[in-house]
Amino acid sequence: MRTARVLTPLEVRQKSEAIGEHNVGGVAGTLLLVVRKTQAGEISRAWKFVIRAGGTKQTFGLGRYTYKQQVGAVTLAEAREKAQKIREDILEGRDPRAGVSQEVKSDKPAEHTLDELFPKYFAYCEKMNLWKSPKMLPDYERLYRLHISPGLGGKGVNEVTPAAIAQVLTPLLIRSPSTGKKAQHLLSPFFRWCLRLENSYRSPALGNPATSEVLKDRLPKAGQCKATTHHPMCHLEDLPRFVQLLVESGRVNDVGGMACLFILLTASRQGNVIKNSRAGAKCHAVWADIDKRRALWTIPAQKMKVAANGAHVVPLSKQALAILSRLEALGMSSDEDALFRSLRGKVVGEAACARIIKNLSVRDREAGGNGFVDKEQGGRLMTMHGTARAAFQTWAAEQGYSRDLTEAALHHTKGGNGDAYLRTKYAEQRRQMMQVWADFLFSECPKDWAKFRAK
Repeated sequence: MRTARVLTPLEVRQKSEAIGEHNVGGVAGTLLLVVRKTQAGEISRAWKFVIRAGGTKQTFGLGRYTYKQQVGAVTLAEAREKAQKIREDILEGRDPRAGVSQEVKSDKPAEHTLDELFPKYFAYCEKMNLWKSPKMLPDYERLYRLHISPGLGGKGVNEVTPAAIAQVLTPLLIRSPSTGKKAQHLLSPFFRWCLRLENSYRSPALGNPATSEVLKDRLPKAGQCKATTHHPMCHLEDLPRFVQLLVESGRVNDVGGMACLFILLTASRQGNVIKNSRAGAKCHAVWADIDKRRALWTIPAQKMKVAANGAHVVPLSKQALAILSRLEALGMSSDEDALFRSLRGKVVGEAACARIIKNLSVRDREAGGNGFVDKEQGGRLMTMHGTARAAFQTWAAEQGYSRDLTEAALHHTKGGNGDAYLRTKYAEQRRQMMQVWADFLFSECPKDWAKFRAK
């Protein structure tokens, strides 16, 4: 009978890179290192011991291969020791499977559903400070609840296959490519976390079913997906008329109308000014962040979409300061109070801005205009976010402002947003730019509203 050559640990490690069953020798019977490609496209490495007893071939799984000491994995020496123990049990008339099956059972990951594991994963990410911004957690929780849980939440973590993930992601990618990509970007690190040795929720042999490499041939191509749409914006030629109508309609005396103007004047994200369900309840502007003497609004990093970019300091134009003065006249200037809140103390929400936009658009059409719609998006009604951000960016480019200056104003770049930065000449350029932008917005307002115009 041919005896297998006894391989060294280094030789076995080299064999572990080749697909197949490799006899490593060193024990009576056949001790194999089985290297396979999983259905997820990843490589699995496990030990298998084959021995003949009483004319019957018996096969035993000995665990996952590792070349160094790891919890839940088996080295070459340990595999040989286990195989020898099985052989001795058989020769002495004992049933080796009693011990082995118990051992295998203890190594087997518990079958948890995704609905059970995702809260643990979110807690882990928060504990390890893996979110770029505090607002990412509620965003991802909402994404999971609406788009992933209905199709995968009830499945055991070992039951989820690339095909099951593709079945969930495909309609989502076709309908909303950006949401589909976010869902995939959430699933891939989640399964990577499940495969970690300290968790062992998912069997290593199954691999990660949500990587781009595994899913690339299962998901729709870019041409099959709906084109990415942006937030509809009011076009620049219509924007001064929008502000004019807002002023003339008297909405400028409402807290909601003033909030709309402040968002436009500061080119801010809506959630940093008023209450936004996606941004989080405590991301809106408060009086403690305002420095009227220096005409600055400092938004703490934790309130920003990308907290890693640091705090965002916004130079306030004369028009923005005038709005703050009107709010103070209404008795709304306590440090911890929201800038824009009703007399009952409720923070103005995004629905208030949406109603104002809709009403002003109707008034414009009644006056012979086209309403405040985005013509490039099939006439969709403008949004405050799309207008405050995209329209400002377009205007700045047309006015010849540098990209760096514009990106700093939109908090798209790291650094350069602290007090030291504001003391530089570059900061003065930002202040001048925001004032010119404010003058443009109010350029069609009636003269009796001159207090809102730059002097």
